[in-house]
Amino acid sequence: MKTHIKFIIIISVLFWLNSCNAQTTNNNTEIPIMLSTQEKTIGIGRLQVSLNCDIPLYHSKTGLVVDTLRFSRIDSGDDKGKYNTTTKFQLNPIKYYAGDSDIEAYENIGSGLTYIVPNLAFKVLRCTEDGYEIVVNEELFETAIIKNDDKHTLYTQGKAYWPRGRSGEIDEVWFLYETWENYLKRLFYIYVSGQKLYNEINGEEIKSKYNSGKVIEVKGNWAKIKFKPFDDSDKQTAWLQWTDGKTILVGTISEVYF
Repeated sequence: MKTHIKFIIIISVLFWLNSCNAQTTNNNTEIPIMLSTQEKTIGIGRLQVSLNCDIPLYHSKTGLVVDTLRFSRIDSGDDKGKYNTTTKFQLNPIKYYAGDSDIEAYENIGSGLTYIVPNLAFKVLRCTEDGYEIVVNEELFETAIIKNDDKHTLYTQGKAYWPRGRSGEIDEVWFLYETWENYLKRLFYIYVSGQKLYNEINGEEIKSKYNSGKVIEVKGNWAKIKFKPFDDSDKQTAWLQWTDGKTILVGTISEVYF
């Protein structure tokens, strides 16, 4: 009788342990512990965000929240005025600047320049039904979903001035999504280092020497620019490759968006 009771107890304990292990396994498969990764690509565009409202990151495959981008303005020390961006993952987006500190802003304005605003932008791989799949880390090519919400105003064309309060805080909460074509054509100019110019796509090489130009047309990986050669001859137009399909091959000088 005692042996029979012991046997029942052992079986019950083993069943309970097995149930716990199964539950743990199921939970681990449901809760992603890392971001999605994939082969590197240039994607379809660019998403710039304001740094005055936390942004949840959703797993690209499961749709569950994996982290939240949290922003805070530094209130003391040499970095006062800059923004902190915190995440449990390694943040390495296509563009990030924490903004000028109060000291840097004072020096820039005193030199006839301007306050350089915080700038955080991500490469967009695809548009989802309610947001964008973005690249959180360009080196590891880790991705996540940023969703549109009722807090952020969505723009597809940039504004030359984002309202700011007297304290330096950004008043308006916004996302700015642009296709690569729209973004490149908006830029003041692109600058290059040894980039070859052609009279047409895959055409004959143009030997003019230059270092920058204004994008006037985009076709796939190619951009048509208007530029002024170093020899002071009249402005010309030519084609160049702005991307190899994975990375941007040119430097960019954009409008300042506050």
